[in-house]
Amino acid sequence: MFDSSRLAAQAYRLNESQRADWVRKHCQGDPVKEAELRAKLSELDRLSATLPPGAVQADPDETVDPGRTPDRIAATNDAFSVDFEGPDADQPTLDTSFDWDLGPDEQLQAEEILDRFESDCSSDEIPDWSSYLPADLSDSIKRYLAHHLVVLDLTYRDKKKLPIDSDSYLSRLPEFEREIRAAITLRRQATKTPVIRRGNSDENEQPSTGDWHNLTPDTADARYVPGKMHAKGGLGAVYRGRDTELGRTVALKRILSKYEHLPECRDRFVFEAEVTGSLEHPGIVPIYGLCTYEDGKPYYAMRFIRGRSFGSAITEFHRQHSPLTADAFDSRAFRGLLRRLIECCNAMHYAHERGVVHRDLKPDNVMLGPYGETLVVDWGLAMILCDDKSASDTDQDIDHTPLLSSKGSNVSEGTTVGTPSYMSPEQANGVHQHLTRATDLYALGAILFRLTSNKICVDGDTLLDVITNVRDGKVRDLHEILPVAPRAIASICRRAMAFRPSDRYQTAVELAEDIDRWMNDEAVLAHAEFETVREKAGRMIRRYRSWTLSAAVALIAITIIAIGASVFIERAKAREEVAKDQAERFKGEAVDRYRQSRQAIDTWLVQSNDALQYFPGTRSVRARLLTLAAEEYEALAGEPSEDPEIELERIRALIRFGDLQQTNTEYENARETYTRAIKSIDSVLREQRRPDFLAERGHATSRIGLSWSAEDRTEKAKLAFTSAIEQLNAVSAPHPTSVSRYLAAAHLNYAESVLRQNDFDRAAEHLDASMETITRIGNASQSRDTMTKSRATELLARLMLSRGDLQGAIEQLNRASDSIRKLVHDEPDHPEFADSLASLLILRASIARQMGDQNREQDSLREAVDLYKRLQAAIPDLPIYQENLALTLTDLGLMLYEQHLCVDAKPLLEESIALMQSLSRTYGSTLRYRDTIAATQDGLGQVLRDLGEMAAAQEHLAASLTTYQELVDDAPDLPDFYERLAITQSHLAQTLARSVDEMSDDDEAKRETISMMKDGFASARNTLQQLCDVFPDVPQYRDSLAHVCFEQARALSIDLSPADLSPADVDAANEAWADAERIWEALSEHGEKAASERLAWLLLSEGGFRETDFDAAVNAAQEAYEAQPGSILYQGTLALSYVANHQLTPAEALTETWGNEETFSGRQWRVLSILAAAKGRFEMASAYRQRCQNWYEQHAPAHRERDLRFAWEQTSPK
Repeated sequence: MFDSSRLAAQAYRLNESQRADWVRKHCQGDPVKEAELRAKLSELDRLSATLPPGAVQADPDETVDPGRTPDRIAATNDAFSVDFEGPDADQPTLDTSFDWDLGPDEQLQAEEILDRFESDCSSDEIPDWSSYLPADLSDSIKRYLAHHLVVLDLTYRDKKKLPIDSDSYLSRLPEFEREIRAAITLRRQATKTPVIRRGNSDENEQPSTGDWHNLTPDTADARYVPGKMHAKGGLGAVYRGRDTELGRTVALKRILSKYEHLPECRDRFVFEAEVTGSLEHPGIVPIYGLCTYEDGKPYYAMRFIRGRSFGSAITEFHRQHSPLTADAFDSRAFRGLLRRLIECCNAMHYAHERGVVHRDLKPDNVMLGPYGETLVVDWGLAMILCDDKSASDTDQDIDHTPLLSSKGSNVSEGTTVGTPSYMSPEQANGVHQHLTRATDLYALGAILFRLTSNKICVDGDTLLDVITNVRDGKVRDLHEILPVAPRAIASICRRAMAFRPSDRYQTAVELAEDIDRWMNDEAVLAHAEFETVREKAGRMIRRYRSWTLSAAVALIAITIIAIGASVFIERAKAREEVAKDQAERFKGEAVDRYRQSRQAIDTWLVQSNDALQYFPGTRSVRARLLTLAAEEYEALAGEPSEDPEIELERIRALIRFGDLQQTNTEYENARETYTRAIKSIDSVLREQRRPDFLAERGHATSRIGLSWSAEDRTEKAKLAFTSAIEQLNAVSAPHPTSVSRYLAAAHLNYAESVLRQNDFDRAAEHLDASMETITRIGNASQSRDTMTKSRATELLARLMLSRGDLQGAIEQLNRASDSIRKLVHDEPDHPEFADSLASLLILRASIARQMGDQNREQDSLREAVDLYKRLQAAIPDLPIYQENLALTLTDLGLMLYEQHLCVDAKPLLEESIALMQSLSRTYGSTLRYRDTIAATQDGLGQVLRDLGEMAAAQEHLAASLTTYQELVDDAPDLPDFYERLAITQSHLAQTLARSVDEMSDDDEAKRETISMMKDGFASARNTLQQLCDVFPDVPQYRDSLAHVCFEQARALSIDLSPADLSPADVDAANEAWADAERIWEALSEHGEKAASERLAWLLLSEGGFRETDFDAAVNAAQEAYEAQPGSILYQGTLALSYVANHQLTPAEALTETWGNEETFSGRQWRVLSILAAAKGRFEMASAYRQRCQNWYEQHAPAHRERDLRFAWEQTSPK
């Protein structure tokens, strides 16, 4: 078939004389064909004039970029050369050049194939080199490729220490024996691993030798240390690197050596870094720094992206749903990809509001992280829009000045850049001066088209065809090429890819909202005029059934389910009655039908509830379904049967009935149902001791324990779990899988109960038993078994943390995290797995806190907050996610408070309280809810105190104190409530002490306040001392006691004036100093590094009030620092200890590592001020002190450290 477009694209590679021969050869004298082909060639010439040189032959799905074309690179020798390293390095370079007789375009085509092979060799396995020789290539190209592919294959096999069979190369392509033998001979002469050079490629750009050789930043102590190459693009290479300051993995990108001598390319490279760095959005990869080498060549550091491209995710979706049907568009997978596209739209809206247009949006430039991240990458073709219409007028602080004088990449007007398959008509015409955000909206529509159909939106096999069709607005209609696609999605694509920019969506948010409307079965604006009555009716039914479930539709759904279930159940029960009458002949059939009856309820009612729990607005419907299921189970479990098999199924139905009662929080009714089941089991066991009945008896007893535990009646729960374990262990071994699961759960539940009472030995014993039992299941293990084992591991980590074994806790936590992250990876949309991962992150944050690793603590908590916010947004009426979100917000707020970031902490704690109060109003005030609200109010009270809002602080602290007093009365067997009560008392006492300054000396209220303060500290110390006496193995209680003693000493020594103190108060202060010092010293000796830092700070603080050993302060601070050298907190305390001990040189050396002043905290400025004064630089000290005060004025204006002066520090010349 005569294809003029394809023939023209091939002829365009030739020179004029060769082109004439080509035309004559393929047109065979036909004047019509010849005219058509010459017209296509002329069209190609006109198109070529608007494209970067050498881009005509590009793939329409690849980026057309003027900075990445071959003719901009100096021509070099085409032959391979092999440079030998080591003792043979002085031997001459071997050059096995052939007369390849390749034209420029043929050589380009061959080099592209070789580049692809080299890139593929960077993976663990080396691909088949012979598969890179397409059959339609010319003989000269094949000879060239055969030789060079063999050289590359031999070299990479040698480097990876893979076996080499020389004969196999010749047997594959015997027609190229001469070229292949030359390649083998060349490789055999190498005695050392060679550095491969082909053309002008730099050895550092080869994936196999990806070290950052001979390239060093312009400082000896560079922050970023490069490692192996991770990927190579058109303009730059990306290396996996290390941030030495923060101890994290980063990506380091540098310009390829073949472009680094071109000023335009270097400007483009810097521009890409500047644009990306200026866009601070979760959907845009963050830039950490732009640096240079000693010779001025640029590179930049950014977040290292783990994951896959959006394009690969789309391909995988269509592979799994081939052939494509309408049901695929209702799948979670498709909707998950649409959510990713919405996140991409949000990121682009942010960029557009800041006047930045991407110009190269496509699926391969969107990365999907393993934890739900969606990142827009590759901003190398971005352009800054300077006109006011393109950038938002809402943000007056945004700087819309172009980063480069050219407003972006250096592209001449009329030149086409971007990816043809995704570029807009105006971009295809090279009209850069008039481009707006609409060009990116077109690309987003093209991505949606690809996502839905797995096809590009424009016809054309060659770049010429694609760009011509784009310029003419000839795009495909989604519904025509894929009739099963949703018509509303087709309308969204049609509007997003409208020919005129004014006819498209005006913002990326509008596009995202229309996609979201389709996902929520709402009216899609772009489809409003095309929506049929049938579509609208179907949408309304789906919407109200799946999302809001109005009362009428909910009742219809319940009725349908109930009728279906009742019919099925009644039929099964009727069949069962017949079978029971014929039990002697059809006993097996009767048992099966009874089992079908029970499973029918699960299928029709219970599983309907389980599915509905993941949809918002369905709580009342779920409750009704559970009630229906419970009623059916109760009916099914009515009269006992004389047949043991049927009776066993009836008892299981009864236990399931109790489970449903427990799900509806009917704990007392559930216990009665479980007891009925146990009595029925005992009736059978009196006749025969069957293992299956024994197992169900243990299971029912364990469920009773869970009901007691849900009501926080720990002692009764422990008795039930103990009985369940004894019964399940009595079942004859080997245990069936179901018995092992029952037993593992009972051990785990018992361990959790005793852990709350700090009975660590028994908790450890039962946790080990739980994990051992689950492990015995072996190959039968399912995700629920993994969750059980992970939960046991997490509890073991909590146990070790309570005992002070941080290293052991980390090891256990890592095991649990690995298991859960695998589940999250395999099923990313499963709420239970994400919830479990968030729980592990919170525990990791707690460990990081005790180790002084504030960065890891904050990162873990923020990731957990993000997980819970997504869960709470997806399933807003499931209370556990709202509760966990509130708890995590509290943890994050308290962490920020400890860093003195009170302004940031306040809204988080207020949000947490609002969430928990909402839960309490809806579900009642449980112990957990009250505990969380009280702990958050305590934290908010401290924050408000340091913000100077004393009245509000006292109000929140008093409310917290009242709640904890009630909790202690309601749950006297839970020691943690006593600890929190004492801590809240001490916080209120601190606040009272800080408020005394505002009172007059003769004020009776002042004397009463001081008395209340003293009583508060005394009561707190007394409570904590009792806890320490009862639980001597819990370092947490001793640490809390030391804190209270320390704050009491500071209140009496610093907050109150000497006139307010009696001799007894001075003695009490000295006693408190000594007690805190003694406790933290003992904890430090047992490896508690956080206690070491606190001991050092105490010794620094008490100087001037008591005789202080600053050598001891230095030693304690060094112990903490050596355990966590990256902790700014520990560094600051160590530096102060050095200054107090007159060791100024190491103090100065430590502070010089702090880097960027913009990130300094108030305490860091305080340390610098004290150090400068100690060195006699009083003007500098004054300036640093002012910076310290300014910082606190911004973050915590009433914090004690704002104006704190140590008694030993020097503030003026002696």
